[in-house]
Amino acid sequence: MGWICGYCGQFNEDESRDTCEVCDHPRSNDRMVARDDAHAEEHDGVIDTESIPFISITEDDDPISYDMRRRAKRAKTINKLLAVFVILVAFIFGQAIEYYSYITRSYVYILTELLRGTSNYEFNTFVFLIITSVIGGVSLFLHIYLVCKLSSNRKYVHLWLIAIVYALQMIINPAIGAIVEFCFSIFLSLFINKRALKVLAIIASIISAVGLTAILIVAEIIPAVWIIKIDYQSGADDVEEIRIIEGEAMPTIQVPERVGYTFVGIYDEPEGGNQYYDEEMRTVKDWDGDENTTLYVQWSANTYTITFDKRGGILGTNRVEAIYDSMMPDAEPPVRTGYTFEGYYDSIYGGEQYYNASMQGIGHWDIAEDITLYAHWSANTYSITFDKQGGTGGTDSVLATFDMAMPNADAPLRDGYTFLGYFDDINDGTQYYDSSMQSMINWDQPSDTTLYAQWAVNSYIVTFDKQSGTGGTDSVVATYDMEMPDAEAPVRTGYSFEGYFDSVVGGTRYYDSSMQSLVNWNKTADSVLYAHWSANTYSITLDLQGGTGGTSRVTATYGQRMPSAIMPEKAG
Repeated sequence: MGWICGYCGQFNEDESRDTCEVCDHPRSNDRMVARDDAHAEEHDGVIDTESIPFISITEDDDPISYDMRRRAKRAKTINKLLAVFVILVAFIFGQAIEYYSYITRSYVYILTELLRGTSNYEFNTFVFLIITSVIGGVSLFLHIYLVCKLSSNRKYVHLWLIAIVYALQMIINPAIGAIVEFCFSIFLSLFINKRALKVLAIIASIISAVGLTAILIVAEIIPAVWIIKIDYQSGADDVEEIRIIEGEAMPTIQVPERVGYTFVGIYDEPEGGNQYYDEEMRTVKDWDGDENTTLYVQWSANTYTITFDKRGGILGTNRVEAIYDSMMPDAEPPVRTGYTFEGYYDSIYGGEQYYNASMQGIGHWDIAEDITLYAHWSANTYSITFDKQGGTGGTDSVLATFDMAMPNADAPLRDGYTFLGYFDDINDGTQYYDSSMQSMINWDQPSDTTLYAQWAVNSYIVTFDKQSGTGGTDSVVATYDMEMPDAEAPVRTGYSFEGYFDSVVGGTRYYDSSMQSLVNWNKTADSVLYAHWSANTYSITLDLQGGTGGTSRVTATYGQRMPSAIMPEKAG
């Protein structure tokens, strides 16, 4: 008598072997083949006489043994294919549930979040999942045991591998594990031979399906609690966390404020995206996410009016609209006679510069209100040359700053003239310096310029020393470098007037004998002119009164001794 392996169908002649000589599978509940009826009765309860007849077989050419081995291999292949098929089906369904269900986190993930206090689930939800999964797992193990134990066939013992797959799936994803458990509960129940046990297994599968249904119900009924971060996008690490309950309205949030910006709402993207709160923080839509995420506060930069105070300038832009925290808008610079534009500032003196001299914006607009910017100017300097108009000495040139007092300078000198000041014209014009070189007005010409000295000719008192003469003019006022003024000549008995000189003897003759000017007055002080006289000569006739000989006529000079003469003679 021998026995046939229930796993691979191999006939084993040695009845005492504990393992199959082909597959080495342990001997357990295998069908035994009896050689005679007596031997069959000895092993009653072990041999299934209904399915396997008592025959005498040999080890080699036994057609029944060969056929059973062929059937066992075919069943083994079919079971493997079915196992792969069911695993694929379970995986596909599990992924579908993972996509559409909220409760798709692993137990490890959920437990970690619970311990950290940041879980999206209530603790009782976690406990419920554990309980339902354990029930499903126990049910699966019972079905595997029933199939292998009660079917009197050990061909399906390899399906214990499914239990391991189920356990891993339950750890990774409860929904997938539940799908696997349910499918195999039904699948394995079909292999139980005893009708009562098969019905019992199917009922157990239905009970197990209730566990799966409970999981799906939990996913829909027990809302998840999501932790949402609100990123205010304000340039700082300003992030707030809120808790959102699945399916409920968004919680109330205080309207945020940001200098220079207007709040426009909260979205699921930094720019654009789906809006959850409007500009008045009213809920636009309920939370429809399925994970922890970040919502972003979106802002609209405000626009402010900038008015340009040109401070004496003309032309250029009068005002612009600036967007907060954006580059300064384009504008045209002003112009101002005698000044160079330096830019616009937020203060008349000093302050922060927002435009440079070329009206290029500096930095970003950072004032959250309408404001006036002030032009800053630097006065130009110009070279001023002094035309002294005959004068000497003094300053030759200076650098004058526009709209500022004239710089210090020294006056020129000119004999016979009094310096009146510097003017922008040879005759008349605008006076910039007075006679003492003090500034008369601020410099107001936007170019290098020549100023002209203007002079007042001096007048001097000329006193006439008549040198014993009488009559005539006593004194005159002579203008420097001008002809001598009219005057009357003096008279002197016995003398002829020769003119006025600047010296008693010799000197420069200013008037001739008829008091006509001979030279222009060239002295720079009051002076005395001296009359020059020439003594007259007279012819004197000597009346000899009857005398003879002697000089009868001589020429005498007035005021001088009489000339020599020969004494006449007269008899008696």
